[in-house]
Amino acid sequence: MKYGVIEQMRQDYPVPPVTDRRNEAIPGSA
Repeated sequence: MKYGVIEQMRQDYPVPPVTDRRNEAIPGSA
């Protein structure tokens, strides 16, 4: 489920792996 949210955000705007890590640590932020 977490991956799905990150993937959607990625499609919205290409972000570096650093942001991906943060999103994973704080799924609520998304």
